Amino acid sequence: MLENNKISVLSGYHLKEIMEKADEGEEKGVISLDFGISKTEFKLNNEKATFPEYNESLDLNDIRRLIKKRSINDCFLIKDNEPVWIYSFSDEYGVLKLYEPKIDYPPTLFINGSYMHAIRVSKPTEEAFEKAKMLNGISGTVLETCFGLGYSTIQLAKNKNIKEVVACEISPEVIEIAELNPWSKEAFACKSVNLHNEDVSKFVSTVKASSFDGILHDPPNFNKFEYLYSESFYSELYRILKPNGKLYHFIGTKGSGNISIYRSTKRKLQAAGFSRVTEGYRGLIATK
Repeated sequence: MLENNKISVLSGYHLKEIMEKADEGEEKGVISLDFGISKTEFKLNNEKATFPEYNESLDLNDIRRLIKKRSINDCFLIKDNEPVWIYSFSDEYGVLKLYEPKIDYPPTLFINGSYMHAIRVSKPTEEAFEKAKMLNGISGTVLETCFGLGYSTIQLAKNKNIKEVVACEISPEVIEIAELNPWSKEAFACKSVNLHNEDVSKFVSTVKASSFDGILHDPPNFNKFEYLYSESFYSELYRILKPNGKLYHFIGTKGSGNISIYRSTKRKLQAAGFSRVTEGYRGLIATK
């Protein structure tokens, strides 16, 4: 039975894999059209690669063109038998695109030359698991300040003690890209996730005091989003946390370039009122 509503996506790695089979004279092969979550058969004939399970096909000339023109890490949606590059342009953030680091690997966001996840030391989904684990012991309602591709949101929602995950994402372009990422599917399907397309700094200003049991704060680059590392913002996070609530603040590897951020962040969190600030997985844990 055809599942015509399934999203079919692939990267330059998969395009290369298809062409290798075609150049070898093969008539069929097996490939992933969801970045490694599952596998599907494709057939090669009449200068086309067809994907029966998805009711889609690609012209081999289009594949050759993309291999020459685009990066092997670029990702594409197959729509109406045409490859559509998964990217967007924002006046504020520039070029945003889905980026597969390796074949059959959970993608990351690539925004103006910066990766939004660690891709060399671990998979983005594995790192999300470690981040969410920093809020183990918390029950009730959790705020995730920066949704991104929703990997941490998914891990938080899997915690049976967490009844609701409220997530904010400032960029509509990021949400659109996440909706095309099979690894983000659970975040949109989960009934306990409440996603707001809103700047978290504005969102928290409207929230009543002591509304959240936990907060996962994983902000983008410090240089571009300094206000998300400010004492005034931390004061708002402190205000909306319940007594004994916990904030996990991801910062990144504590290398020479990040030591000053660790120190200033800890100082600001303490000034905002957090009574206990300790180190956690590549970041800080603050308790109200």
